[in-house]
Amino acid sequence: MFIDPTATVILYFVLAVVWVVQFAQLMMFEDDSFRGHWDKLIWVAVFILVFPVAPFAFLIWKKAYQEHLDAAKYESERNNIEMK
Repeated sequence: MFIDPTATVILYFVLAVVWVVQFAQLMMFEDDSFRGHWDKLIWVAVFILVFPVAPFAFLIWKKAYQEHLDAAKYESERNNIEMK
């Protein structure tokens, strides 16, 4: 009895592509984008040690970080309008 491994190979390939894309995006972030001094290094360690979960955790963090930046930009623009 032979089990076709095609689905498993496709799943691993998709995970590898997602991992590489998210890791590249992590590397493109400036060091100032992270609060702590070692946060980027910690993310790299997470990507290496917990590789199946890390890209998805980073996606969640990145979305929250972008929402934080958008809120800060909105607040800054609102304060500038009120001061005029």
